[in-house]
Amino acid sequence: MLLLPFQAELDGLAATGEPLAIVPHAFLHDVPLEAARIGGRPLIDRVPVFEATSLPALLATLAAPPVDWSADAPTLGVGAVEGGPGAELPGARAELDHLATAEHAALLTGTAATPQALLLALRPAKRVEIALHGHRGGSGEAGWLQLAPDAAHDEDGRLDALRIAGTATSADLVFLSACETGAGEFQPGDEGHGVVDRAFLLAGAHAVISSRWAVDDAATRHLVEQFWDEVGRSGPLEALNRAQKDLRRRPRTARRSVNDAA
Repeated sequence: MLLLPFQAELDGLAATGEPLAIVPHAFLHDVPLEAARIGGRPLIDRVPVFEATSLPALLATLAAPPVDWSADAPTLGVGAVEGGPGAELPGARAELDHLATAEHAALLTGTAATPQALLLALRPAKRVEIALHGHRGGSGEAGWLQLAPDAAHDEDGRLDALRIAGTATSADLVFLSACETGAGEFQPGDEGHGVVDRAFLLAGAHAVISSRWAVDDAATRHLVEQFWDEVGRSGPLEALNRAQKDLRRRPRTARRSVNDAA
């Protein structure tokens, strides 16, 4: 019902390879339009899809100078947290090792991966992956990332969206390899100040990759590693689209069930 009125336009995009931008409103923030079927195929099988927070934000993105994704850039990987609550994430740990090799990333891990350390490390980084536990907000509570506790600053390791939005970064890309980082409460004007991915955009990140739901550790590892292997050749949008399609082609047993997500 949502896509059929635009089938001709979608066919045109598919023919040229141009991406589709979606500016969601109200309940559409929770609708996975990328998975909606048109002509018997999910939308992401036809065109790469990305989301913009507003039309002005979309126009600003289109007007920005292009990034040379084949060039080396300061890259940061954060995760493999120790000391905080939550199950171990072996896939996330492997993702960071892969990032260190593929992008020569500096890693912030273990007990050193505190909220304060992350906020400081964000400032010079141009490409960032954060692989750990994420939690959506609700009932007035902001979403948050679980980092390592920081006794020196009397912190339990929670880094919430409001604090992230108050920092500064000039990252070209932040990849949030964590559950529910695109989920939370949106206001009538589509403001999502308590949503983790929106917080990174407010802090100055050019683009953010996130998830609306709980994600499986093993499947996410496959997607993230495929993404970083591809991004230098094709840029982040095409790299993500190819990684998504590759994951869908894998046997379901290899993808595991989202019910097993950490």
